[in-house]
Amino acid sequence: MSFFEDGSRVWVKTAETWVPAVAAGNDGTQSSFKADDGQVHVVPNESIGPDTVTAMHETSQNGMEDMAQLADLHEGSLLYNIALRFKQNKIYTYIGSILSAVNPYQRFNELYGPEKIEEYKGKTIGDLSPHIYAIANEAYHAMWKNDANQAILISGESGAGKTESTKFILSFLSHLSNTINDSKGVTAAKNYEEQIVLSSPILEAFGNAKTVYNNNSSRFGKFIQLAFSSGGTVEGAKIIDYLLEKNRVVRQNENERNFHVFYCLLASDKLDKLYLEADPSKYHYTSQSGVWTADGIDDGEDHARLLKAFEAMSFTQEQQDDIFKILAAILILGNVNFVNQGGAHVVTRDVLQQCSELLGVEADDVAEILTQQKRVLRGEEIFTPLEVDQAADSRDSLAMALYARTFKWIISKLNLSLKGQESFHFVGVLDIFGFENFEHNSFEQFNINYANEKLQQYFNRHIFSLEQLEYNKEGIDWSDIDWVDNAECLDLIERKLGVLSLIDEESRFPKGTDNSLLVKLHSSHGNEDSPHYIRPRMQNTLFGIRHFAGDVMYDVSGFLEKNRDTFREDLLEVLRESNSDFVYDLFEHDSSRGGGKRPGTARKKPTVSFQFKESLHHLMSMLGVASPFFVRCLKPNTKKVAQQFEHNIVLNQLRYSGMLETVRIRRAGYPVRREFSDFLFRYRVLSSGIDSNLPMPDQSKALLAKFDANAKDWQIGKSKVFLREGLEVELEKERHVSLKATVQKIQAVILGYIQRKRYKIMLRNARRIQAWVQMVLTRRQYLKEKAAAIKIQAVYRGYRARVLRAQLEEERRIEEERRREEERRREEERLAEIARLEAEAKAAAEAEEREQQEAQRRLEEARQRQEEEAKRRQEEEAQRKADEDRRLAEARERAKVLEQEQRQREEEARRKAEEERLAAEEAERQRQMEEEAQRLEEQRMAEEARREEERMQAMRDAEAEAALEEAEGMMDEEIEEEHHEGYLAMFRGVLQNLKSKWCVLHGNTFMFFKKQQDSIHAGFLTKMGGGTSTLGRKNWKRRWMALKGGKLHYYPSQDEKDELGVVDIQNCIEIICDDLPLKKEHAFAIDTGKRTYFMYADSEEEREEWLEILGMVKGKSDAELAQMMETASVNPRNAQGTIDVDDILSVGPAHSDIDGHPSFVVMTAERVYKFVARDQGEMQAWIKVLSPKKRDPTSDLDGGDTAVVERGWMLKAGGKGNAFKRRRWFILRGDVISYYKTPADDLPVATIPLNSLCSVIPPDEAEAARAGEWTFTVHSRHKTFYLTCKTQADANRWINAIQDVIDNSPLMEMPMEKLIDELKLASPQEADQIYATHKLLTYSSKPLKGSLLPLPYGEITSPSGARAYETLEAEAVKLSASLLPAVETGGRGGRFGSPENPAELIRNVLQLCFDVPKMRNEAYCQVIVQTTNAPNPGSQLNLTHWHLLAAMCCSFLPSRKFVRFLRFHLKRTIDHLEQVGEEVVNIAAFCLEALKHTKTRDFPPSTKEIEAIMSGKGLSCTVFCVNGRTVDMPITSSTTCADVINYVKDELDLTQCRNGFGLFETCGSVSKYLEEKYTVADVLSKWEKYEAHGINPEGGSWRLTFKLFAFYDPIAPDLSITEKEFLFEQAFENVMNHRFPADDATHIKLAALRTQYVVGDHEAGAYMSSLVKVHPAQQPQLLADTAATGGSTLKRAGTMIKGTLKGLGRNTIRRLRGGTLKKSEQVSDAELKKINDKIVKDWEHMRGMSKDDAREAYMQIIQAWEGYGCNLFEVVQTTKKEWPKELWLAISLEGVGIFPRNQSQRLAFFKYETILSFGAPQANQYKILVDGGPGAMVFETNMVLEIAKLMKEYIKEIVHRRG
Repeated sequence: MSFFEDGSRVWVKTAETWVPAVAAGNDGTQSSFKADDGQVHVVPNESIGPDTVTAMHETSQNGMEDMAQLADLHEGSLLYNIALRFKQNKIYTYIGSILSAVNPYQRFNELYGPEKIEEYKGKTIGDLSPHIYAIANEAYHAMWKNDANQAILISGESGAGKTESTKFILSFLSHLSNTINDSKGVTAAKNYEEQIVLSSPILEAFGNAKTVYNNNSSRFGKFIQLAFSSGGTVEGAKIIDYLLEKNRVVRQNENERNFHVFYCLLASDKLDKLYLEADPSKYHYTSQSGVWTADGIDDGEDHARLLKAFEAMSFTQEQQDDIFKILAAILILGNVNFVNQGGAHVVTRDVLQQCSELLGVEADDVAEILTQQKRVLRGEEIFTPLEVDQAADSRDSLAMALYARTFKWIISKLNLSLKGQESFHFVGVLDIFGFENFEHNSFEQFNINYANEKLQQYFNRHIFSLEQLEYNKEGIDWSDIDWVDNAECLDLIERKLGVLSLIDEESRFPKGTDNSLLVKLHSSHGNEDSPHYIRPRMQNTLFGIRHFAGDVMYDVSGFLEKNRDTFREDLLEVLRESNSDFVYDLFEHDSSRGGGKRPGTARKKPTVSFQFKESLHHLMSMLGVASPFFVRCLKPNTKKVAQQFEHNIVLNQLRYSGMLETVRIRRAGYPVRREFSDFLFRYRVLSSGIDSNLPMPDQSKALLAKFDANAKDWQIGKSKVFLREGLEVELEKERHVSLKATVQKIQAVILGYIQRKRYKIMLRNARRIQAWVQMVLTRRQYLKEKAAAIKIQAVYRGYRARVLRAQLEEERRIEEERRREEERRREEERLAEIARLEAEAKAAAEAEEREQQEAQRRLEEARQRQEEEAKRRQEEEAQRKADEDRRLAEARERAKVLEQEQRQREEEARRKAEEERLAAEEAERQRQMEEEAQRLEEQRMAEEARREEERMQAMRDAEAEAALEEAEGMMDEEIEEEHHEGYLAMFRGVLQNLKSKWCVLHGNTFMFFKKQQDSIHAGFLTKMGGGTSTLGRKNWKRRWMALKGGKLHYYPSQDEKDELGVVDIQNCIEIICDDLPLKKEHAFAIDTGKRTYFMYADSEEEREEWLEILGMVKGKSDAELAQMMETASVNPRNAQGTIDVDDILSVGPAHSDIDGHPSFVVMTAERVYKFVARDQGEMQAWIKVLSPKKRDPTSDLDGGDTAVVERGWMLKAGGKGNAFKRRRWFILRGDVISYYKTPADDLPVATIPLNSLCSVIPPDEAEAARAGEWTFTVHSRHKTFYLTCKTQADANRWINAIQDVIDNSPLMEMPMEKLIDELKLASPQEADQIYATHKLLTYSSKPLKGSLLPLPYGEITSPSGARAYETLEAEAVKLSASLLPAVETGGRGGRFGSPENPAELIRNVLQLCFDVPKMRNEAYCQVIVQTTNAPNPGSQLNLTHWHLLAAMCCSFLPSRKFVRFLRFHLKRTIDHLEQVGEEVVNIAAFCLEALKHTKTRDFPPSTKEIEAIMSGKGLSCTVFCVNGRTVDMPITSSTTCADVINYVKDELDLTQCRNGFGLFETCGSVSKYLEEKYTVADVLSKWEKYEAHGINPEGGSWRLTFKLFAFYDPIAPDLSITEKEFLFEQAFENVMNHRFPADDATHIKLAALRTQYVVGDHEAGAYMSSLVKVHPAQQPQLLADTAATGGSTLKRAGTMIKGTLKGLGRNTIRRLRGGTLKKSEQVSDAELKKINDKIVKDWEHMRGMSKDDAREAYMQIIQAWEGYGCNLFEVVQTTKKEWPKELWLAISLEGVGIFPRNQSQRLAFFKYETILSFGAPQANQYKILVDGGPGAMVFETNMVLEIAKLMKEYIKEIVHRRG
């Protein structure tokens, strides 16, 4: 046994580790050793040995820079070496190429800076003392040496200095890049490294927080990539964030803080604007831990640094403000509290209002979504109240989501600034939080330690597993080293039914709890099969995991709550409705319902742990493609003080970092390895004397033997050379020396060559200079002579030009005088002719009048004579009476004859006058047409020029159209149609005569015509004769009309022989269909300029058909007409007969005819057709194309391998008007639907391609149930298909399958959308370049050929009775034409008007956008384009476009993507004031302001509003109050009813009122509450439509009325006089409307008091003429009268509701009709008189009562009823048999009461605490669910919305009072 000398250094083994000590003596039996910490260890002599005490090697005593060189290999030696160097202020130590860095908790300025960087630049590891710069330098050069990406992984506990190490690495790489640029004289476009450093304050503020161990701990991981070019300079950078600890936003542990940025914000000067206070203790999210400050952190200074960093990283002021608004909103959101009142309700409404304002959302929407959960069940929205703790979870999830999205946005913004060009390779630096083990470890620590466990595995496998595997693979002599693998620990966490899986599973169970999770964990892993799982012996809430770094016990309390991501989709929907672009951007790409799927196909929402796991896997994938370097950061103590080294703390970090195993394997192994070819190539300069013909392994051995003959530091493998690091360093040094010598030789040769080349260049240049000087002198002389000659020529030419000009001006003056004289002469002749015609017409009229007067006079004289004769004869004898009667009859008969003759003469006179007038008009018209012939010819030439320009424009639009075709994918939705044609003879008629027919097979239809079709349309029309005389022109002839191309030919008969004439339709002036000077029905005219042709059809349908076709031909180009001719040639409507090919059963040859011609028959289910062909070949061709096609019935493929998604029989509608349905076999495969005649068919009849713009419309269930079949609609690109299934299940199966294909199709993107995305990211200069390059974005004088945006296919389903629309694409084209003046569109104008009538255009375009909301984005884009770079900004056209844009901005917003584009356009216009003018800038500013307030309205603006927008004068409204008082108020398009209410309150001094007021729309007895969010402009628009359709009950006018809505405290003693008057008037209104139950005496007394209040004291003889103002008895009579006159109004209203008045409908009409009473309720006149007498009698006794006393007495009677203070609603119930059917539902602040209608006794009363839920289960039904008692009560009423609103208001008031 040997003993150690006293004073010698030794290692002593303790219970924990080896410790350094000094031998302190030996008494013979035992030895004493004094450790460095002062402790004495006594070891018996017999126990001394290698396992207890060993001598300390010299390398350990002095300390080593590379611990791989330590002779003592154990953890004690590592710890001592690090401690020894730490005392010497040497914080860095190598372990091979791995760096250990100890945080000194103080600054060593001498260790860092440019000088130190230059010292380490280009040096390999080991050349200088260990440093973080050496690792950065090695990674930098390894990019070229290994031709691969590099990653530096910085790991360690919180507070170990990982973030600082990252900064040092970045500064080193930055310096290298800048040095290279400086050496090249290049100025980098961006200093990416500096920008990364500048971004650090931003990342620290938003990602760091104070923890127990570190005041500036990173609570997220970041992987910073520096992208390098092949020249070694930085070309870009990227920051990738991982694993943000967003739970910290809403909860912090003791002695911790929230993220720094919140405290920085509270230390700023922005608090007032953000509704904040400076004290962090005032906010729940910053006061939970009780710690608000951190040592070494000044929040005010950090805020200043943050602002500077924002500015340096190009954050605009607007973006900064938006970020601070989000942060302020989060802080304020944490102070939103809830109370349980039949479910959670918000108590702090004012706090919520502030938060909502900062987020740009409605406070009511946020309150509703925080306290209720919205679900969609079978297409209906169901709201479920939440408990208080659930509401708090929703609040916290909203806060976390806002912060996490803001953090992501900041990272993306930084990356946008750091984005560079394509790179060679990158160096990545990973800085991520380290292992954590606190006294209380929760869900956050579990995730953090899981991430570190994963990174440790990466470290282990890279350093250990890969190292040993490589040696074994290459056959290197190697002894395996055992090491601790953490794969089993990770398997415990990650495997199926592992810890993560169980946490997720329990989180998804609605009834899952933390305790149930713990039970599952113990039962699954608390056994011997899971050695890494720790189950506590005591029953508690803990479980443990044996991590690589040590054992950690986790408390499951709160695990499930933190793991569930309670950020619901309805919260997302509210935020996406924010008027803040920033908030919308944060959630723009968050998809609802499982990534954009339809309801029902949504995936489960991922949990927090699942998201954490996915993010971690992504990080590991990033590291897997890079070569790693490792930096292990250590903290020397937990107090974060300098010069203090706690051995136990550091020892624990060494153990779980795996550094001991690293030392062992690095020391024993060969860390450097190269393939033979690479090794020999790199060190070829050292291979002199080695035979190159030897095998590469032998060459490598020979080369290595030169430097290490004993092969101590190298080995040869199967494909590689293995070296130790020392030998590689020696080889590199020798290589550098050899290369330097070689380079010097090369330089000498090149320098000589350069000098010779330079001399030759100088000689050549000298000769060139001489030649140039001679040329300059000669050229100067030539230029002088040339200038003189030019001057002489100019003088002479000027003289000749002046002479010529004088001659031309004189000729033009003479011609102008002649033209004016000719015009004057023609005008005089025209006026004379007009005067002559007027005189003749006047004379004819006077003559006619004189004849009528003469006839009348003669008739009158005859009548007088007859009367005198009758009187005379009456006086004669009685016997002559019979004769007198006879003569009198004869006289009467003569009078009739005279009258008849007179009428005939008058009729003849009128006929002659009419003929003369028509003849005159015809002559005048003929003359005018001849005079204007020349003008029309000029117009035609101009039209041709315009068409030529259109063709050129079409060529320019080809690019956009090609992009459109590419975006929409497939051009056609059917396979190429089969076409075959030719003459066939056909047996027709009863006698089976053989007649020749032109037969055509086109698509799926076989047609036969009388002859070959050579016209677009043909048919008989009756035409006015063509003679020049008046008689000839009135001669109507029936002609056969054939429209061929652009010409209308007419013939005497259908055989088209002997052509009579041609009408040029293509170039005609106008086709006139109205206001014709003819009395013919179904007539129209064609004005060709030279002549007007009058024609009429046999029916109105034929006339409309001709007008439609002629209108299509007019103005078309020749190419378009050719296309129309081709289409018409196969038009089935022109055929004599058709056969659907699908109906053909068989086709085969038949017997030849008598002439021997081959014949064949076509057999269908209805009949057999026989045809005769010219020869055998033609017959066979027809049989081939007409025969049914077959396919293999077992085949599932149609030429592709795509799986069949769905198949089955369906009925497909077809034929004219889709009147016929045919049974087809349908197959859905991929994104194509194919349909066949039978399942056995080989080829489909046609196909239906599907893409994202297609749609499938489900059937109407009620209609389908009645019909017994389920028809759904599929809209494809060019056609709409109507498909019918037998059952609803089949229809739903097909609909779901088709919808899935549509949903999964890639979204179409048009060029316009791509350009908008480019503008979003462009700078102002780049934006100008985009506008200059892409004319699609700027004004165009030509209408569009297609839409700017991708629009869904299919016909538009517009409101019933509204104007008819075509497809969205067609409407977009029509809209484009409407925006241009008529002169630009060839006089055709647009569907929606023209700019010449701005008000009409604006009104029609807005109506389109309201009728068809899908057109809104398209309309905005078109108007924006037309207002961009307009050629004449001040023109009326441009102002009209701007007024239209202003009206749209006041009416509705486009999608958020286009809101940003619109705002960008407006701001850009304002910035270009000088180019566009002040007026346009003012309109743009108006639009920009309107966008801040506009919400989608229900109605387009009224005419007054449009006029106000165009004039800029604004709107106003009048509000009516009690006692006839009115309040006038200026309003805007966005003024809401709430704004009006507040304004009126201020005017009436009601701001401190005790009750709730509201705004009502009233007309007569109709009164409807207006919700506060309604816009007043919308109400005015609705009234305009009411008035246009006569909806004005009782003949009144619609007006706004301000009155009480909610009775909070109606009997308060301190009510103001004004409020009392409102209560009084509203009580009187209830009495008059029969809503106050009382006996007759009470009503009489109330009427008398009202009379006393209104009239005053009764005077003798006074009599009440009208009781309508005081007693309800008169009310039924009044309503009955109005019902009689208003019936037609209601009827008209009911009809109108089916039209365009969207949103006015049946509920409103039902209320209007509900005002009338039954006749049985009317009061007779006698009863009214009695009532009148009683009122007067009571009135007399009230003499001397003041007005106030009368009001008080009136109100005392009203208040005596227990229903006072309630809002009464008339309802009908059928659920409770013991209750009457007709009830009053009384809503008050106390609760809900039930009264029998017109009775004072209450049936039931329910407080709000007992009401479980309330709402409308369906239209016109209101349901109240009560806890106990009657349970569910259902009432029928049309006041559902008003009742629900009122109950919510009362509950809100209760919550407010209790809060």
